[in-house]
Amino acid sequence: MKNEKKKSEGELNFFEYILRAFVKPFEEFKKTEKNFSDQKNTLILGGIVVAILTALKLIGTIINTVRVTSILGGTKWVFENIKNINFIKTIGGSAITYALIILAIAGVYYLASLVIKKETNFFKLMGASITAFIPMAVSTTLLSTLLSMISIKLGVAVVIIGFIYSLLILIELINYLIPIENQNTKIYFHLTCLSLLFLTGAFIGYKMIVGSVTSGIGSFYN
Repeated sequence: MKNEKKKSEGELNFFEYILRAFVKPFEEFKKTEKNFSDQKNTLILGGIVVAILTALKLIGTIINTVRVTSILGGTKWVFENIKNINFIKTIGGSAITYALIILAIAGVYYLASLVIKKETNFFKLMGASITAFIPMAVSTTLLSTLLSMISIKLGVAVVIIGFIYSLLILIELINYLIPIENQNTKIYFHLTCLSLLFLTGAFIGYKMIVGSVTSGIGSFYN
């Protein structure tokens, strides 16, 4: 009762919310919904989540760098490889990527809600985006790295599970914030938004890979 009273008064225990939302995302978001009307709460939560995920990504990068597996299957830890990590690029790139993903999800759904004339709050959508993004980001940063030490299949499996979990959370929270009575319209609404997000992400990823390969070929010939 005390925690619920705090939440209703506009106070938000950010770390407690992150931990609770990981296990009971819909219930915790519904309890905390009013807090996300305050853009300060939403931005602080977003900043904390991005910082935590960036730290996890850095830890995963360090583990993958110092853990060297030979063709014969042997594994050794070469801590000297840490010097090969570009910490500024890793930290800055990860933080920007996570922030852009959260903003992109909220932005696309907000614009789509305007198109179908359903009034909603952008910062509540951003809160939903942050809540849904946590499982996928955690599974693709630290968990997949740790489980891959045991088995590559386990690492891949946890990434897939994390992605599905995040997607289900996002759809449920969006349905709650943007109620659409017609079920077919609801399906097409999510199809349009998610397709736009995935296609945009795939295009950007493709351009980055092609740019990297092209740069590498150019360096080779030079």
